Amino acid sequence: MPRYAEWRSRSAYDYIDTLTPAELAWEFLRRNETYREEYFRLSAAGQLETEAGRALAARWGLCFPRRPEPPGTKAAGDLVACR
Repeated sequence: MPRYAEWRSRSAYDYIDTLTPAELAWEFLRRNETYREEYFRLSAAGQLETEAGRALAARWGLCFPRRPEPPGTKAAGDLVACR
């Protein structure tokens, strides 16, 4: 991830051109404070696999095809759009 001071540097974001749609969506979602707060709250409480976790996924249009990994280890490939 680019350093904060380089956020206006065009080259710091060249990698975006090579992302898949799921990876690009993850780049935006992981920066959303509302999503992050709710995800980490549910994760810390062990509630990702409860109705509250399903509601979180539905609100953000996500499915988690595998068991959640510890924070900071989830890859974009672990997220898919729900249909």
